[in-house]
Amino acid sequence: MKAHHFFGNLEHMLTERISRPARVMRLVFILSFLPAYTIWVLRDGLSWVDALPLPAALSFAIAQLLGRRKRSFFNPLSVWSGCSLIILVIIATGRENSPFLFLFFLPTLSYGLEKDYPCAKRAFLVNSAFYLLLIVLSFLRGNLFSFSYLIGTLISGYAMMKTLDHNLGFLEWQIRILSKQAFRDPLTGLLNRAALQQAALEFITRKIPFALLLADLDGFKRYNDRKGHLAGDKILREVARVLQESFRSQDLIFRYGGDELLVLIPEGDPALAEELTQRLKRNLQLALEGEVGISCGFSLFPQEAKTLKNLLQVADERLYEEKARVSPEHRRTAREDTSKKES
Repeated sequence: MKAHHFFGNLEHMLTERISRPARVMRLVFILSFLPAYTIWVLRDGLSWVDALPLPAALSFAIAQLLGRRKRSFFNPLSVWSGCSLIILVIIATGRENSPFLFLFFLPTLSYGLEKDYPCAKRAFLVNSAFYLLLIVLSFLRGNLFSFSYLIGTLISGYAMMKTLDHNLGFLEWQIRILSKQAFRDPLTGLLNRAALQQAALEFITRKIPFALLLADLDGFKRYNDRKGHLAGDKILREVARVLQESFRSQDLIFRYGGDELLVLIPEGDPALAEELTQRLKRNLQLALEGEVGISCGFSLFPQEAKTLKNLLQVADERLYEEKARVSPEHRRTAREDTSKKES
């Protein structure tokens, strides 16, 4: 899975929170309409034409209940059954004199809230065609009140569609910006720990194999103490740049915390993880001229662990072993830890 797919999923997650009230609004409407209209038809013994809205209402209710999981099919069903319901209700309750002419705005408003402009546009066009027929009928019958009301409804609906077109475009842009800001480290521009949780959960849930590479800068604290935090920040930004150049476009790179960095490598195996690690070390040595080094450890999903916590633990142990090999300070700490375990 590439990084832009990851952000696409995050954007969908944020959009889902916006669209839920719209689905609830349509569902509440149809669940209150169905029993009331059924009782009216049965009580007054109306004709089969007056009962036609009932199957349309049932289809509309099914589309609302199932549309969340199978949007590709049930969203169009929701639009067409919803428009059929509105048209049939208006025909059954007086046509141009129907008290339900205001239903024209319901699909536009609800799909607008759901941030689904194509569905709002389809519903607007279908209902507008029907309302144009009612306008002609009102004019031929000399019903000036309905004539003016229907024209006003069409004009208002058109203005609403133009507003939705403008505002939804701006909202989509804001969601893209906010989703990236919420999951980016402000200093390095890399993905942050919150993004790691989301990405790892998605990979593990979908059972996509990956390698988790954990890296830690060697000598960064001494460099920071010697040259100051501004110089340290500059080094971190340079390390982030080298990381992005050293890994593939589908690899997700995170700042895990402080000078700890992490890379999620889809379909990664030990050979690939080692190859990318050596490339990173070479590039970092050239870019930083030995100012700081880097130690790495990796773990594999699902071969070595099946949770993010355990994957991090395995990678951290290997990282610690590598540091112990190259750093006298870490060798001393490792011996002390071994002595404590033996005692």
